[in-house]
Amino acid sequence: MYRSRFFLLLFLVTLTLPSLALQKASVAPGPLWSWFGNCGEKRYMGLEVVLGGKVIHRLSFPICPIAERSLEIQPQPVVFSFRGGHVFQGEYHTVRTQTIEGNIWQAGTDPGAILFGVSFSTGKQVLLNTIHFANPVGRSTSEIDRGLIVRTFPTSNRAQLFPCFSVHGRYAVYAGDGMEEIWVVGTHRLLFPVRGTEKLEDKLRGAENDKALYGDFTICPLEKDTPGTMRKVSIKGWKNLKLGPPSSRQAGTD
Repeated sequence: MYRSRFFLLLFLVTLTLPSLALQKASVAPGPLWSWFGNCGEKRYMGLEVVLGGKVIHRLSFPICPIAERSLEIQPQPVVFSFRGGHVFQGEYHTVRTQTIEGNIWQAGTDPGAILFGVSFSTGKQVLLNTIHFANPVGRSTSEIDRGLIVRTFPTSNRAQLFPCFSVHGRYAVYAGDGMEEIWVVGTHRLLFPVRGTEKLEDKLRGAENDKALYGDFTICPLEKDTPGTMRKVSIKGWKNLKLGPPSSRQAGTD
């Protein structure tokens, strides 16, 4: 399901490219570029998604000059989530109880520019698909919706290739095999916490059987996101915890 939804988003972005030409940032002529490349001329780019003046997602990644478009690296899209409350495109209303999923991927490259696809959706509705034009050697800013900004910039941060993020989720430990997982509420995503769960386990030990902890978790990935597998993560913090049922979701690993 994850893979099919991503290709649908990519198709919709392709259809909207002509109308997005006016958003293109001013970039200097130069070579073609690919993100997550491995080359001797590697640079690093930072990317932030800002909603209502608050950064809701931040990451950095390597970029490499390439000789032709066929050499573009095509890793899985970067996926993140946040709580609703924003009105997308002036018509798609979301509420705080909803989980919004964001996707970012390289949609293409032009001389002196990287084209990033950016999309937002719920489990049932595509809310926004657009393109951010990034200058590989300078700062670029796109207001892709009212109060919703994507900005990119050169950075020297080489270590944070899998940046931490926050999700509204459910932490559970299952009897029998002792399997731990975090389900991102409102999505089909399951995360595999391998660090930072000791205090959460203690909270569940004092609760009655068949209970889980719902709340806002700060998650730091330990590996890249691969569809069909539970991504290994470390839990760095949490807030707004409350007990609830462990089996209310209908989720998979994709």
